[in-house]
Amino acid sequence: MAYQTVPAANTALLIDTVAIEQGAAIARIAPEVYESNPTLHKQLHHFLDARFKVQQYKTAKTYNVDSGSLTEYHLNGRRTCM
Repeated sequence: MAYQTVPAANTALLIDTVAIEQGAAIARIAPEVYESNPTLHKQLHHFLDARFKVQQYKTAKTYNVDSGSLTEYHLNGRRTCM
């Protein structure tokens, strides 16, 4: 799928943007938002699943959305992968 940035029209997701590029989806979420909403990971997964189902219907190409991972980017440049 070509690169695209999706504005956070669905405020229930509480995300700034989702970038989809070369088999990866990256959501930019403020740490305090992610930590205060324990179902956000699941909501984001359902959001991406729905977008890919539409794309699958249009292109007849199958897809697979795994459970995902969390990478924290710190102000000092350090990354923490979970």
